[in-house]
Amino acid sequence: MSHEPARIPEWVRNAVKISTALPCGPTYVRFPRNVLYRENVRSTVFSGKAFSIPANLQADPKEIERAAKVLLEAQSPLFFVGREVTQMNARASVTKLAELLGAPVGQGQSWGCDFPNFHPLALGLMRNGLRYPKTVDCFFNIGAHFPGAERVTRGAKVIHASFDPEAIGRNTALTAGLLGNLDQTLKQLIEAVQSLGSPQQLKARAETRRAECAAFTKAVREGRLAVAKRASGEPVPWYRALAEINELAEPDAVIVPEIALDEHVLNFFPFADDAKLKIGRTTGMALGWGVGASAGVKLALPDRQVIGIQGDGSFLFGQTDSLWTMSRYHIPVLLVVLNNRSYEATRWRVMGRGTAAGKAGRDYISYLGDPDVDFTKLAAAYNIGGEVVQNTDQLRPAIQKAFRVLRDGRPYVLDIHTRTSGAGAHVSWYPKYSVAEQRKRNV
Repeated sequence: MSHEPARIPEWVRNAVKISTALPCGPTYVRFPRNVLYRENVRSTVFSGKAFSIPANLQADPKEIERAAKVLLEAQSPLFFVGREVTQMNARASVTKLAELLGAPVGQGQSWGCDFPNFHPLALGLMRNGLRYPKTVDCFFNIGAHFPGAERVTRGAKVIHASFDPEAIGRNTALTAGLLGNLDQTLKQLIEAVQSLGSPQQLKARAETRRAECAAFTKAVREGRLAVAKRASGEPVPWYRALAEINELAEPDAVIVPEIALDEHVLNFFPFADDAKLKIGRTTGMALGWGVGASAGVKLALPDRQVIGIQGDGSFLFGQTDSLWTMSRYHIPVLLVVLNNRSYEATRWRVMGRGTAAGKAGRDYISYLGDPDVDFTKLAAAYNIGGEVVQNTDQLRPAIQKAFRVLRDGRPYVLDIHTRTSGAGAHVSWYPKYSVAEQRKRNV
């Protein structure tokens, strides 16, 4: 490409196609400077509509009917949603079908929130186990990866709906496989379910399940919020920090989380079409993207409040460069660093699984103190304001000030000192080494 500047439109077109055509994928396009400096280059630039790929694949009607019958016969169905739901604008259809059947909905790993997470039927992020329901006789995977759900599917009839033919039936034997556009598939499935039973029968079948699930999820959410609001002290309990940010943020704020566990965000911020929006990681655990992503989200959605939530470890993965861009171009994003001086996810694995290092109280990789990083000073180097929050008395005023700065058009950083928790929470040992002490000459 370095010698063919006329091909720039072609490469841009290919990148856009890969990024926007399902199942979608990330792209990276780089133009050498010598190509951009070439003059008198002629090429054809095509309209984006010419490369818009419609996703109108229809599921097999016989499979739709089979799935509808299985769902109607199930005594304890469970839905499991993933990123394809959001990609194909199918959240409303998932919600309608879940309400029609009174089926609880678990969330798979996803960059978005694929079912309103504060809905009475929403169980939140589902991993290897499940507190509710106790048993599952029909597991309906809607556009999600299967890993993390194997225990729940044992002994249950399994339905899988996906737009990706490579995903259907790949790791799990299916009772019904629905390959096609998810939104259209779900609408067909709703019609099939309604044709197989009268409104009275459907209501009677679903009413009890809806009430039981709603009672469970309400108690869990109210209890969680009550604990968060009562939590106080120094350092700040992380759940108190998230509860306060949610309460003070705009109702349609966009949350960009790069922290160890997605459920921390899903548990305290309501995500729905008429509420907040989540844009995060998918199934990977890569670090070092959240600050730049927050800036990109604000560029795409300039009229919505954007809050990037970082762990201290993830921020230290070379993310300060993005602060320069935020400052120069006045990108008003709030960056919240939950700073507990620890890679908490790795510490849990090292200290909580009976490893030799854990038994010895030695965590070789997770402790991030010594030196203790002041993230507001990193921000100040780029002329970005910030505040260190050490206790809960400082928390709410600091968040309020941060949002005032955003309204004035500038980014802001909150360095919130948070408590460690879980296995090895108080371990600060690390393998100390000094290059200076190894010298033969003091040079």
